Amino acid sequence: MPVCKTCDTEKSVEDFHKSPTCKGGHRPVCRQCVAVSVKVYKAANREKILEQKRQERVRDKEIIAARNAKYYVDNKEKRSAKQRSWYERNKESVKARAKAWADANPERAKATKRKNKLSRPETVKAEYQRNKHQYFARAASRRVTVKQATPVRADQNEIAEMFIIAGKLNSFFTKPVVHVDHVVPLNSKLVCGLHTPANLQILSAKANLAKRNRHWPDMP
Repeated sequence: MPVCKTCDTEKSVEDFHKSPTCKGGHRPVCRQCVAVSVKVYKAANREKILEQKRQERVRDKEIIAARNAKYYVDNKEKRSAKQRSWYERNKESVKARAKAWADANPERAKATKRKNKLSRPETVKAEYQRNKHQYFARAASRRVTVKQATPVRADQNEIAEMFIIAGKLNSFFTKPVVHVDHVVPLNSKLVCGLHTPANLQILSAKANLAKRNRHWPDMP
């Protein structure tokens, strides 16, 4: 049996890396000693190794991108299974970190959620089918809120005209780009506006979604 030249220990052939250029077809240093020497070298030359890797990424950017793309296509199912397995093992910690981030960044969290929904229409449709009763309940609640916030003398024709204009503007696009917004929100923690022409404006969908019910003129 071969003897490792580093630890001077007799070991089996399987404990040595194969090498066609070495005598006997195996390296003279065992796998364990090689691993230790590599670990020591990496610790002593950390910055040098990182710089070499950075230079390689810049020099071989296109080659690396092509290799990664090919690997992703060839191992898509394997990668998905591995990611699912990892998620199941770390589900609680992942959810805790996501909740902590969402609590610290509420606006960004909501924007990210909306963006993800827009990028996955099939998922949104499936979610709607599962929670259709909740959507109906919210819509009914909204209609009640609008009715309660509409004064008896409010000009219904003028209100309808604003919605007609918004509908015509949106007809030129595949999805709504403008909303009829309440300048002072109908329902918020600090104030409740009215459903009147004076409190309505045509606003871009993006601005309205960002505004939500937390912003209005002269807010405290």
